[in-house]
Amino acid sequence: MSTDHSKRDALAVATGKTAAPLSRASKLGALAVGANAERAAHLRAFGLHLGIALQCTDDLLRVWGDERVTSRPAAPTCTAAR
Repeated sequence: MSTDHSKRDALAVATGKTAAPLSRASKLGALAVGANAERAAHLRAFGLHLGIALQCTDDLLRVWGDERVTSRPAAPTCTAAR
């Protein structure tokens, strides 16, 4: 498997798993408090990028994080590839 394909897959998973719901929540929250469409679109984009960053950080910590620091066990399928 090529590196580009792996990056593309990881981004797709991060987007669907965390970023998409966070971007929708950001946009809907903005609209709920009366933000205009442009501001809501900016907040949707912010939520998307924040969600990708959060999911990628979480995935990296599951592989290389220290369980004593993260208080979470490493993912069993990920540690085999370390």
